[in-house]
Order: sequence, then structure tokens, then C-alpha cells
Amino acid sequence: MFFKSGKIMRQNLFFVCLSLFSTTLLVSLVMFNSEAYAQRNGADPCARAKSTSEVHDCVNKKKDEAQTRMGETYRALMETQEGDARQELAESQKNWIMYRDAHCKWEATLSGTASLDRAYELSCVTDLTDLRNSVLQAATEEQIAASPREFANQPRWMNVLTESYPDIFWRFGSFVSADLNCDGQDEQIMTGLSIAHIQEALIVDRSSVSKREKANEVSLVVAISDNPNAGIPTPSVHKIVVDELNQTEVKGAAHLCRPSVSIAVEEIASTNVEEETPRCQKTLVIDDKICTPVAIHWDGLSYTVVNKDTDGESQ
Repeated sequence: MFFKSGKIMRQNLFFVCLSLFSTTLLVSLVMFNSEAYAQRNGADPCARAKSTSEVHDCVNKKKDEAQTRMGETYRALMETQEGDARQELAESQKNWIMYRDAHCKWEATLSGTASLDRAYELSCVTDLTDLRNSVLQAATEEQIAASPREFANQPRWMNVLTESYPDIFWRFGSFVSADLNCDGQDEQIMTGLSIAHIQEALIVDRSSVSKREKANEVSLVVAISDNPNAGIPTPSVHKIVVDELNQTEVKGAAHLCRPSVSIAVEEIASTNVEEETPRCQKTLVIDDKICTPVAIHWDGLSYTVVNKDTDGESQ
């Protein structure tokens, strides 16, 4: 009897566990499907439509909203165009609308239900209109930035620095764009570290055994590069010695006390009152918060590295 009772108890326990497992699995599947449905539809009111007419009203509203967004973007982009470019954009938009409408009429035939053909067509129009809006927005941003389009994850000017100065540890994740030489185009400013092994002079240790010790010379490297629409970018690279003990031999030489710095672009007011139009004067300030900040400015022919005094003027 004990064996039978134990067997029955084990059987009952098995079925209880199986039931619990089945219930848990069912609940999990329902929750998964619900979450997937919610993620797929988000706050989309079309997901709550109860009739075909409600679906039509919903997708038609979404189509109108997409059309409005695209229209605003298109008009903003047209304002940046002149001459032939303006005409070509208008022709491009006209041709795109013809393509969109023709494509969506074809896609509507895939619904398999005549009453849903129009809903399929409107949904297609909405999706393609949003995609066109993204394309026009990207073109608008490119016009405003007035910078060349890049065709890879890393821009060309970075590639030039990497190839030309392979021994520099560049800080690719941090760079500044500014028009330092006042030519109307932004230069790209990036820093890095240079570590050079230098041989120290002959010394004698306590046991009177001659030996040579090696040391490292650390420099902060500042690269200022143009970024032309075509051709090879031309960087201007400057090394600033990092002297942690502040023992630079040349008195007044521009140097830093640590490699961790902040960089900022400052506008210098012109002091020549005789000029009708003040000259564009900017300086790049490298500050390690310990030593005197270092300034790099354009003198009309090249970039000059100097110490920056506490009054904001370059020495």
C-alpha cells in the first residue's frame, strides 16, 4: 500500500507540475504575443480599429500627417536652392510622387481583399512619404552644414591623419569643427598623444656601474585639417610638449603640464579702429588647468603656437 500510495502521489505531483508548466507556458506566450503586438503597433490608433471604415479613416489620417511633414521639409529645402538646382529638385519631387503613387497602386493589389485595397494603398503611401521626408531632411542638413558628404564611417580627413601619422594615438571620438582661418569653411580639430622614447645621458648608480636609462617624451598633438568637397584634405599638425614637472628648458616656450586638456575656440576682437570691417580673428585655446594655456592662431599664412596670458591675449 505504501508503494502504491507513493506511486499515486508521484503521479499526482507529475500532473500538477505538468499543469503548472502548461499554464505558465500559455501565459508566457500570451504575454509575449501581447508585448510583440504592442511593440509592433506602439500607440498606433489603427491597432484599435474595429471596422474596415475605422481602418480607412486611421490610415488616411496617418497619410495626411506624413504628407504635411514631407511638404514642410520640401519647402525648407527649396529655399536653399537656386537656378538649375531648384528646378531639378522640383522635377525630382514630381517624378518621385508619380513613382510612389504607381507603386502603391500595385501594392494594393496584394491585399487579397477588395475592401482593404485602399487601406493597403494609403499605408504604402504613408511609409514611402516618411522615407522621402527622411531623404529630404538629410539633404537639408547637408545644405545647412555646407560640408562634404562622407561615404564611410570615418571621414576622409581622419583617414589622412591615420595614414600620415600612424604613431599618434588619436582621440577619434572627440573633435571640434570651427573656421579658424576665416575662409568661410570649418576646419576639423582633433587631438592625440605622441610618446617618443628618448635616451638619457650616461649616469652612475650607487654601485658605480655605468648604465643608460630610457625615458619617454610625451607630447599633445593638435591636428587642424581642412575638409574639401573633393581632393585630399591637408592637415596642419602641431606638437606641444607635456612637461609634468614644469622644467621646460626654453623659458616661455609653449608647453603643457598634463595631457588631459580642454579645447575651445575664442573670438578675438579687432583693435584696429581704422578698419571699416573688423577682421575675423580666432584662436584655439588648449588648457590643462595647471600650466599657462596654449593658443594656436592663424597669422594669415600659417598656424602659430604660443602661450596665452591670463588676459586672454596671445604672447
